[in-house]
Order: sequence, then structure tokens, then C-alpha cells
Amino acid sequence: MISVCASLRDLLEAYGMQCSVAENGQQVLELINHSHYDLILLDLNLTMVNNLQLLRKVHSPP
Repeated sequence: MISVCASLRDLLEAYGMQCSVAENGQQVLELINHSHYDLILLDLNLTMVNNLQLLRKVHSPP
């Protein structure tokens, strides 16, 4: 079975976009601290970090 994440990644890459995938909220924080992203898609059920805290961190200025 193909996951939604894999399908979205394949679709975005087919349009020439570069994608990063994180397994949990902690990995998201690590990724955004080291790279700039134009688009971030979040799963509402991410683990290891509260989703509201994660959104605040993503939205906060550098």
C-alpha cells in the first residue's frame, strides 16, 4: 500500500520540487533549523512535539 506521504512526495517531485520528509515533530524542528522551506505540510498526529508548539516555531521569524 502506498502511503499518503509517499504519494504527495512523488507528486511534488514530479513538478520539480525538492522534498524532505520527517517521521516526527522533533525531526521537523531539526529540518527547519537547518534549511529554508517554502511549504510545510504537517500531519495532525505528529509525535514527539506538540503540534501547536511546532506551528509557532515554524511561523516564528528566524
